[in-house]
Amino acid sequence: MVEPVDTARVKTEEGGEEKRFSHFKKKNQGRNANAAMKQVDRDVPELLKGVEFSMDRNGPELYNKAVEKLQLYASTTYKNGADVHKSIKQEKIVTFVPPELDENAMATQREMWKIHANNTIKREELLEANLEAMYEVTMFIYDPVLKDQVRSNESYEDIDKRQDTLALLKIIKKTMYSNGDDDAHMGYNHVIAVSNYYQVQQERFQSLQDYRDQ
Repeated sequence: MVEPVDTARVKTEEGGEEKRFSHFKKKNQGRNANAAMKQVDRDVPELLKGVEFSMDRNGPELYNKAVEKLQLYASTTYKNGADVHKSIKQEKIVTFVPPELDENAMATQREMWKIHANNTIKREELLEANLEAMYEVTMFIYDPVLKDQVRSNESYEDIDKRQDTLALLKIIKKTMYSNGDDDAHMGYNHVIAVSNYYQVQQERFQSLQDYRDQ
């Protein structure tokens, strides 16, 4: 890790003082990591900033809070977002009952039936598209440790191909809930946390106080 530096005043030959900046070599790895973190933060929707699925000890509580935010995001972002909200809450795709057509229905009633039937189909298709769009959103808000755990699941490859948000959330939930019961991931979490800490570099002209606060 590069030692933090601050500006310093040094004496000149004429007896005066001038302000100089100490210089150091920064590792590209640290700079690239910081840039990547900033890019991810910009890409995350405003409603979901600060929300994260992670492998912390209080997994169940974190999961429930994150899912609540996802439901709110879906309700306020997508057309018919309430259907996405319900699907996430029920952990399954909500079903829509098609209208029934009476055998003795008149021509006007048959036309109305067609309209309602078409609307039901469109609603189902829109829900499917919205849930697929939620997949990438969900992928943005879980940490690297949890991501490794999810990707090691035997069902992940198939889930990723189908962009199945509900199936992904089930894996995340199972992983986060089980993590609260044992210390299996404690060592791994510690290594990742220390690694992230040492990747934080002081930017040029950044004050010592700002560097310590970040």
